[in-house]
Amino acid sequence: MAKRATTSEPKPAHARSASWPATIASFLRDDGWEFDVDADQTGFTTGVECDHGAIEIEIRWLPESEILSVCAGLPIALVEDGDDPPQDPKWTVATGAAIGEVAKLAVALNAGLPVGVFEANCDSGLVEVRFGVIVGGCPPQAALVRNHVWAAAQLADRFLPWFRRVARGELDWKSAADACYSDEGEDD
Repeated sequence: MAKRATTSEPKPAHARSASWPATIASFLRDDGWEFDVDADQTGFTTGVECDHGAIEIEIRWLPESEILSVCAGLPIALVEDGDDPPQDPKWTVATGAAIGEVAKLAVALNAGLPVGVFEANCDSGLVEVRFGVIVGGCPPQAALVRNHVWAAAQLADRFLPWFRRVARGELDWKSAADACYSDEGEDD
């Protein structure tokens, strides 16, 4: 019979996991990324200019659960009535019914993704793609960080034109989801 893990079992302490933040910082420095580090030295923010626009990247090391998390933020703002939209022209703003359409597109795209997940977060007003991996005491690997960062950025960039078209009301979520794997609309 297979052993069943429970949340009440103590997790082993892995001394190696403490060096994941150093590995993340080293990867970013060595590859020439400009980045900021949060106060507890476990969160890193940076960005990259991709084919379809600027993608904001957040890399977070969660030591308690030994998870490496990478989030790529699309320049799509979900703006409710009464909220101020971003003034930066790089942002595409979704208001009213378009907010729901963007959220539905995120859900629809998730069904076809082998890895990663799109979120349309109405609390923060952001559209993001997230990647994460439980490293469970594995030694820190810059290649793993690099692969997650680039996978998140490329996935965000790949679908950014479709999110923009839905946010602007040019397409409904279903039309965008049906067409997003074709070359139609790629020049956004």
